[in-house]
Amino acid sequence: RPVGRHFHSLHKVSFKGCYVFGPPIGPPPSAPVFDRRLHNNVWRKVEATFQRPVTGGSYPAGAFGKLSLFAHGGIYTNSYVYNPSLTYAQQVASAPAVAALYDAQGNLVHPAYAAGTLDAYNWSLGMGGNVGSNGPVSTVGALVIYGNATPGPGDTVTGGGTITGSTAPYLTPVQLPPATYNPPATATVLASLPAATHSTPNPVLPAGTYRLASWPSQNITINGDVTVYLDGDLSQNGGDTITINPGSSLTIYVGGTTTPYTSKFTLNGGGVVNNTGNPSAFSVISASTGAVKLAGGAVFYGNVYAPNAPVTVIGNADSFGAVIGATTDLGGTAAWHWDMNAKSPAIIYDVMLVAWRELYN
Repeated sequence: RPVGRHFHSLHKVSFKGCYVFGPPIGPPPSAPVFDRRLHNNVWRKVEATFQRPVTGGSYPAGAFGKLSLFAHGGIYTNSYVYNPSLTYAQQVASAPAVAALYDAQGNLVHPAYAAGTLDAYNWSLGMGGNVGSNGPVSTVGALVIYGNATPGPGDTVTGGGTITGSTAPYLTPVQLPPATYNPPATATVLASLPAATHSTPNPVLPAGTYRLASWPSQNITINGDVTVYLDGDLSQNGGDTITINPGSSLTIYVGGTTTPYTSKFTLNGGGVVNNTGNPSAFSVISASTGAVKLAGGAVFYGNVYAPNAPVTVIGNADSFGAVIGATTDLGGTAAWHWDMNAKSPAIIYDVMLVAWRELYN
């Protein structure tokens, strides 16, 4: 029976024999042994709770590093929920007034903030700008994490800055599905992206699934839902931009033709102009160990899933979305706004057993 993300079910299980660690006589083997001599036919009734299959799952934090996370500079993190009917600015404007806060020793943590101000938002509705890692978390500089900074089991948060939430470690490592690169046979193979001409100064990539050897820097407009499998590097520089039209989306899978994949993904200069305003309308999924760098000068709306790659986010323009890297580096002087509704097609979980118990009646 459905219960939120989970569902319960009853099972009657028959054990024909019994798994034991080792035969009746002798040292235990390295794996369980099935021995029919112990039990002939045993029936048990169990109740189990399973997690439903997840495709396009959510991120565990706004920025997460599988091995480590490093935040530095003058950045700050907060959270919001993408809503086409309620922009981030409108969500900030809806923040309630926040009273002054003092610590246990009577020291002022922050003054009172008026309703509708950014400070009031960061200390109320936006205080979910969580960062984390399965390893250590390091913070340096005048940064502010409006939320939790969660290291891996047995690790700690070190450095300076301000963290408004918890710094307690995860009890168990966060499980990250592997990023895969499987271009479909039906993908349209392109020798290159559509190029600008005198009659079409603004080339358009229409809806479809494509495969490219590389993505050189150029202006390109995405019209419709586009998926690109990229065998080589992407490098956007200077004033060149990738423009995603309203109602459109762009998903880029980064891989290669031979393993291990080493393709790099770099956004500098104009970067990506996501006119949907929805971070989930621009997804980067990298199965490569090559570096992923987001350093554009424009506001960034997008999600990155690159669990095998070093990921760097740096710049002076705000970013909206979520990011996962092998190592994740947040720097610069702008803000990282975690869209708590961010999804990635790479975050896939099969049916998972959550809990079970034996029933005796």
